[in-house]
Amino acid sequence: MNISRTVVTIILLAAVSAMIPTSSLFSKPKESEKQGWLESGRMISMGSLTHRTDDTPPGRFDVLMPAGGIRAILAAGDSVWVGTDGGLFIWVPGADTVLTERGSRLASVTSLMAGEHGEIWVGGGAGLSVRNNRGWDRYTAREHPFFSRITDISHGEGKIWISTWGQGCGYVVGDDLTIMTRADSLLDDRVTCVVEQSDNTIWIGTDSGVCRADSFSWTSMRYGSRIPIGRVRDIILTEEGDIFVSVARQGVARYSLGRVNRYGPGQGLPDRDIYQFGLDAGARVWAVGRYGLSTWDGSGWTPLRLPGISLGAHDYLSVEHDLEGNTYLGTAGGTIVSVARDSYRETSLPADGPESMIGLVVRSGRTLLLAGRRAVYRFDGGFTPIDLPGRWFEGSVTGMVPERGGRLWLSTRFGILHHTGSVWEVFDRRHGLPSEHFTCVAAGPDDELWFGSFDCGVLRLTSGGWVQYRRRHGLPDERITSIAADRSGTIWISTLSGRIAGFNGENWEVLDIAGQVPGSNPARVEADSLFLDEPAVRLLPSGGRELDGAFAPVIGMDGSGRCMFCTLEGIFFQSEAGWRLIDIPLHRSGPRPTALKGAADGSIWLGTDGEGAYVLKDGRWLHVDSSSGLGGDHVLSIEEDPSGVIWIGTRYGGVTRYSAGGY
Repeated sequence: MNISRTVVTIILLAAVSAMIPTSSLFSKPKESEKQGWLESGRMISMGSLTHRTDDTPPGRFDVLMPAGGIRAILAAGDSVWVGTDGGLFIWVPGADTVLTERGSRLASVTSLMAGEHGEIWVGGGAGLSVRNNRGWDRYTAREHPFFSRITDISHGEGKIWISTWGQGCGYVVGDDLTIMTRADSLLDDRVTCVVEQSDNTIWIGTDSGVCRADSFSWTSMRYGSRIPIGRVRDIILTEEGDIFVSVARQGVARYSLGRVNRYGPGQGLPDRDIYQFGLDAGARVWAVGRYGLSTWDGSGWTPLRLPGISLGAHDYLSVEHDLEGNTYLGTAGGTIVSVARDSYRETSLPADGPESMIGLVVRSGRTLLLAGRRAVYRFDGGFTPIDLPGRWFEGSVTGMVPERGGRLWLSTRFGILHHTGSVWEVFDRRHGLPSEHFTCVAAGPDDELWFGSFDCGVLRLTSGGWVQYRRRHGLPDERITSIAADRSGTIWISTLSGRIAGFNGENWEVLDIAGQVPGSNPARVEADSLFLDEPAVRLLPSGGRELDGAFAPVIGMDGSGRCMFCTLEGIFFQSEAGWRLIDIPLHRSGPRPTALKGAADGSIWLGTDGEGAYVLKDGRWLHVDSSSGLGGDHVLSIEEDPSGVIWIGTRYGGVTRYSAGGY
């Protein structure tokens, strides 16, 4: 009887199976049925990644910017490695010496870790660098998208965990990297840290909260666990097995045996923003954040206090402990604080440059002027600040023209500034100007000044006063984006509508530059300079399409003082044979041009808002970005000094000096 039932059951199952499509038998498992992290991810060999050896310009790049926030500290032997927003430093406390380490080529460092074989792992906004006995190995977005932005590096059991912003997280075992993303049930690809609780259980901090994964499943801790929801700043595991989680502006949560306790300033923490945890030689947990630091005594938090010293004078971003009982604290202002028993010491990192944002670089004789967010700086071997007249002008400078005698004119978002050499003069609506939003300024012939406005056309300042030009004077658009005067004294403007115009002495004439005609093959003509004989330069046919109105052209000068215009079609300039076009290595859907400069050696530098700078030299485009020597990938300004050194101002990476032959 039992045998008969079994046979019938088998027959029925076979019949049902025959009715089910094969694809449904092997369909994608439900979210709750997905495997754990040990069986997840995609493995790649780091040794198989091809390191770039291609089109970087030969020469020396030096990034000049302040140390800024100290995001990571690593004690290794008698040295302390310090990772900052302004690069990597090595501090030797015994010799009281601070050295700048440029080998990693990371302008912004977020994480440091020492490997089992003495290698130093450095993560930052431009990728990963590993120093070993062979030198530096570098991994950037060019090698693999995973390395586009590293947020944290940490030890695991036989693994090295790497967290990224936007590419998930991964772990390295030997030469293999396994990458895990949301496709593997990761809560968020914006990962801030990873901590191993055991061989098969990990905790992952993300911009959306905490998730936990073991060998069976992934679990979101966003709801039901009482752990705050938000950006996770750090996670640490104690020797007792407790998990501490810091969430932005929400204090600290302690997870112990399934129970969660939450702590804030009222429970002994210095602030609701705790940036990093540390574990000293005595297994005591440290929490550092705004206005101070606290330690965990097993039952609660106790603020650290030293007699006669105000620890709350700094915002602390990082903490590290060595085996000798010393504690090193990194501050937002670029100062290292070292604490040992009852001693206290502060060490300032060197500031190679004035600010992390350099919006303008302008040559004034043999001196350079650089506009940062807080001030204008004169550089003649060192940086001398000229403070702006008010805080509301900070970050608002859009153009700069130097005059003789140390005088200076600025266009800003809130009017026009004139520095007389000792004081500032402000020109705005109270002085009869039609606008206060000025986007650019240029010096014309006869000591005239030309200002472009955001909404009221062009203003010309002569010895007789102000003159305004609007549409009725021939302007194609009253929204001016850039302005320049060429070697003949002609004033050129570009507008938000994508049109270019030149001033003929009385009115403005719109420039009709023919675009590249699809399918055309213009004949080469005899070049009128060595530069024009380069293969990348083509003569434009007559007629053709007008400029693309979706992009405001960038105006620059070549090495001889002629205007160039960069559009989405390419770089236009006029030669004796007519208008010529230089193809650019940018796509319409990619980064946009931001700065254009022709150097004295005939090369052309093109800055972008996300891919660094391109250099046209000897007929081909070379490329430099933050992974190969540039301070940042968002370029704002390019200038050449009298000695032929190229200066590149960036939004986040200070200013970079480039010399083909060194300094």
